[in-house]
Amino acid sequence: MRETLRELAAKHGPKKVRKFALSALGLERVRFREALEGVRQALLDAERLTAGAEFGYEDAARAVDLLEKAVHRVRCVANGMRGAV
Repeated sequence: MRETLRELAAKHGPKKVRKFALSALGLERVRFREALEGVRQALLDAERLTAGAEFGYEDAARAVDLLEKAVHRVRCVANGMRGAV
């Protein structure tokens, strides 16, 4: 019943085998937590950008961009978790 990764890849395709392997190792949960940490870091960076009374539109837009990118990464990881279930 045991198959090698190559046999599984031939049967199911390399992308599917990679998802199985990541799921089996629990790496998606680790990746999700890392992505959440990225959101926390982006929030700190956004707060630094807008901390002074002199911040303007450019600083605010940059802060929003940092947060949107971090949240996008979390969504991508979450979608990967859904596909592995």
